[in-house]
Amino acid sequence: MGVLAVEDSLGEPIRMHIEQVRDRPASPGGGSHLEVKNRDVVELVYLPTFGCPTRLIWHKIG
Repeated sequence: MGVLAVEDSLGEPIRMHIEQVRDRPASPGGGSHLEVKNRDVVELVYLPTFGCPTRLIWHKIG
């Protein structure tokens, strides 16, 4: 997993955005890598982090 961003606003739960890390496949023609355009997002609500409510936002790949 890789961390994309962490949002910490006063009075709000911490929001941590993570993604799956995989090797990127090369395009069939060779050379360049394919890019992910659409990702499913799963939000896990109120996980405790350092005593603070936290939401984990997982950006899933395929």
